[in-house]
Amino acid sequence: MQYSFMDKLLIDIYNIRNIQSIQVSDIVLPIYKNTKSMIIPCLMVEYDGGKMITLCAKDKYFDIFVKKTIEVYNDEKDHIFDDDLIDPFKLHREIKIDEHTKEIFENGELLKNLNMLSFYEGKESYPHSLLFSVDTITLLLPIIDYHLKKELASMKMNLVTEGNLKGYRNRYSLNGKVNGIPTSILLSCDLVDNNKYHFEVGGILSKNTPIIIEISFMNESINVKLTVDKYNLESNYTYLINNGMIKEINEASVDGKTIYYKNNDLEKVTADSFSSLVTFDGRNDFTWFKLPWNAYYGTFNNTFPLSSIENNIESGSVYLSYSKKGFIKLEHYMRKYKRSQSSQAMGQVIALDERIKNTKGICLSSNDNTYLIETTFLDAMHMNGYYNENLKNHYFYHLAKCDNGIENIKGDELVSIGPSDGTYSYSDIKNHDLVLKRVRGNN
Repeated sequence: MQYSFMDKLLIDIYNIRNIQSIQVSDIVLPIYKNTKSMIIPCLMVEYDGGKMITLCAKDKYFDIFVKKTIEVYNDEKDHIFDDDLIDPFKLHREIKIDEHTKEIFENGELLKNLNMLSFYEGKESYPHSLLFSVDTITLLLPIIDYHLKKELASMKMNLVTEGNLKGYRNRYSLNGKVNGIPTSILLSCDLVDNNKYHFEVGGILSKNTPIIIEISFMNESINVKLTVDKYNLESNYTYLINNGMIKEINEASVDGKTIYYKNNDLEKVTADSFSSLVTFDGRNDFTWFKLPWNAYYGTFNNTFPLSSIENNIESGSVYLSYSKKGFIKLEHYMRKYKRSQSSQAMGQVIALDERIKNTKGICLSSNDNTYLIETTFLDAMHMNGYYNENLKNHYFYHLAKCDNGIENIKGDELVSIGPSDGTYSYSDIKNHDLVLKRVRGNN
């Protein structure tokens, strides 16, 4: 039997108690080729008879350290004993905390942000996806279909797609008509990186002339690039978050020369019809815009004061597409710290937290309105300790029965499933009797 050993620092953090003093201070770092310095927040805690932990915002487990310290501080700040008979070892004297630190600890912003992932806390997960690649391709088909049809229209070709995607692994086919002529559309797909996909579409243009489609879901944009190497043709479609709006930018070129350019704002919409799909495991403060293939792009950017000289800056985006077949929700979140600029120090923004979350809902049975929901957290550049240890590259699964449609999903009615249920593969989940028993509350 093999055991996994917890990091000693993490054990020490979880054992914080009997706090004696807390201080939020600054670490000043010189910036290369700059006369000013960078200020990074640091937390120092003395506890339990002289033990001490000091971590800065760039250290591993800083977020867990902050959360644990706030929790213990809130538990102990009003339980002070001055009687030597009750507290002979003087472990519960008044906690020493300066006004700056107290202001940060008691305004609630730090702890609120660290609790945003509680929906998945303590739930079972898998180290790999149980879904087939065709499930992901099917959910991405609307964005492929729209841009492919638009590109072909510029070549005086009318494309109509029909039926469901067929195939396995990364090679598929789709029935359609090009200018009224029945055509078998060939499609191959590769995942390049986090939320970056490479498609090759064949069977439409002349033999051995594929249309390359590259789709990237970034933090502040969705980028779709179509190229036909044989014709030296390149079209770029960008859906860019800009000053609280979404810009739709389309530029086409042949032999490097621009032949088409368009730039306009997308329509702002409310989330009334699909808000449950967004909030069942996350936040609800997005501003929404409708994408031209009947999908949605949400964005938010908020600034919260931590103290009179410090701000917490949050920003993020989410791509949402749904139908009776299921839904796909791709989220990117950033949290940053900014200290007010002074004559000696830069007011530079420091990335503290980054999350990339992909959620896919697959219809298992349209007759029973049952869905399988997969959520995975991808590798990110600025991960906090909790995310890195408990969520990154983990796959979580839930079953849902949505008699009122997938857009009316309810988080508190989802049924979490994992290996302890005897569920080890997609075929186990697709067992109709098993799914119905679980969603009805029967083991």
